[in-house]
Parts: sequence; C-alpha cells; structure tokens
Amino acid sequence: YWSQLFEVLPAPIYVVCDGQKGMLYALNTLWPDTVIQRCRFHAWLNVKTKLTLHPESEAGQQLLAITRDLLQIHSKREARIWKQKLRHWFRKHHDYIEQRTITQEPRKGQRKWHYTHYRVRSAYRQLHKITDDLLRSSYRPNPQLPRNTNYLEGGINSQIRTLLKNHRGMSNEHQMKLIEHYLYSRTEAAGTKPISRQKAPRKTF
Repeated sequence: YWSQLFEVLPAPIYVVCDGQKGMLYALNTLWPDTVIQRCRFHAWLNVKTKLTLHPESEAGQQLLAITRDLLQIHSKREARIWKQKLRHWFRKHHDYIEQRTITQEPRKGQRKWHYTHYRVRSAYRQLHKITDDLLRSSYRPNPQLPRNTNYLEGGINSQIRTLLKNHRGMSNEHQMKLIEHYLYSRTEAAGTKPISRQKAPRKTF
C-alpha cells in the first residue's frame, strides 16, 4: 500500500516518518535519493513506555537519560557522540540485560526461561536498531524542516480520531467519506481551515 501511494507522488527531497518497516522499504525502493528523517519523538515515546519515567534500576535510569539526549541531536557529529554513549551503556550493562530467569512451569511449546530485565533489554534493542538510520538522517537540507511527525499527529491524525469518536454511529462507508472530506479540507485547493470549525457533513442512511 505504501508503494502504491508513493508511485503517484513526485519524489521529495526530505521525508519524516516513524520508521514503520513497510514504509521504510517503499521509501528506499521508490525514492532512493530522498533524505529520510526518523522521528526521534516516536523513539522517545516507545522507550518511555517500556522504562517509565522513573526506572528502578541504574541501567534503566541511564538508558532513559540517553534517550532524552536523542531529542537534542542536530548534526552528524552529535549523532556519532550519541551512538558512542549508547555503546558505552551496552558495554557497562551487557551482563545485566542478558540475565535470565528460569520459568518454573512453562507451558507446552514455551521456552523454559525468559530475560529477567526484559523491558530494559527491549528498550536498548529498539534504540540500537535506529542508530545507523540516525547517522544517515541527521542532516536536514533546510533547518526549517521538521525533525518529527508532531504536526501530522497533532494537527491531522488527532483531528481524524476526534471526528470518528464524535460520529461513532456512522457506518464504515460514511466514516471513510467523513475522513475524505476532512483531508480534502486540508489541501491547497480547499484551504487549510480544519473541518472541526466547519459544519460536519450530515449523516445519510
């Protein structure tokens, strides 16, 4: 589906995305010369969900601080320094995140152990996966271009969720038409006035 969308659009200079695998594959395949900026805020939210804002362990506290630094990267030099911090954290806490706990009564087909500090380990692995993308994407052809998808999430996606919540009785077909009407209202042809300030389309059955 991402490929079908990108095929009808001219290749942009710059794309900000949350790193969804299908989207990245389509971007690299169809727009190989486009600069891809991973949304650091999404990475921060995912790690914060795993660690919480008050991790109990020293490893979790330090990893949360490193993740906060991710939001302050503005150059490739700063990205390399950040990557070195993450490597140092891994060398220091490798034994900790590799600790395993034996499962007393595993279910059939279930392995007999699990990682003791699964959340910290999972948060690290997620950050480790994006380090190379981070180094490649720490360049913006124009400083005014965004480094995150906050405008999309707060300015468009949240409005769509609100519309669907306010019109829960609509059928799927009518909900799709409602969303299409809203998206059209945000195009250059229709102006940028949000549909939330306009009269909503009347239900038809």
